[in-house]
Amino acid sequence: MTRKEKIKAILNAEPDRSEELLNTLSDVALDQMIFINQMMIARELNEACFELA
Repeated sequence: MTRKEKIKAILNAEPDRSEELLNTLSDVALDQMIFINQMMIARELNEACFELA
């Protein structure tokens, strides 16, 4: 993923984030934010599945 794509992915998941602030972060920090967002989504999906069962 390019840096621009990483920032876009974060903004899609967290629209209240500031693009200007994200531009100041390192690629590692952006990767960590994406990973955390993915884990949060997975957790929400698991919780939804348990509620349906």
